[in-house]
Amino acid sequence: MLPVAVQWSELAAGRLGHEGAVELQGLVEGAIPVKATIWVRATPPGQINTVQPLPTVSAVVGHAPTLPGFVTVQYNDGSRERLPVQWPTLQPARYAQPGEIQLTGTAQGRAPTRKVSVPLVLQIKAATP
Repeated sequence: MLPVAVQWSELAAGRLGHEGAVELQGLVEGAIPVKATIWVRATPPGQINTVQPLPTVSAVVGHAPTLPGFVTVQYNDGSRERLPVQWPTLQPARYAQPGEIQLTGTAQGRAPTRKVSVPLVLQIKAATP
């Protein structure tokens, strides 16, 4: 995934003055229309109901895998949020041989949920000659 510049339409402050969804229009590279939805809430979100599963991460033997920095969670009110994930330190010996590694990180939720577990599968593949 590559970052791209988006030129967003102006957002009047009055559109953020009440709870609900606010849709915003924009253009990528001045030509491709995109939209984003902003959810304005009057109170903090409640409990996290689901953690979106992360795709399997692949790496080559002897090379440290790049772990995802964020996970998407869904709250009991239906809203979603991307939260940063903290992963345990992965020692080089764990990715020195081909195989599968089960790893569990944590994401800091809001009260009352607090921390949630984030499972991840790492697929360590043999180097190709």
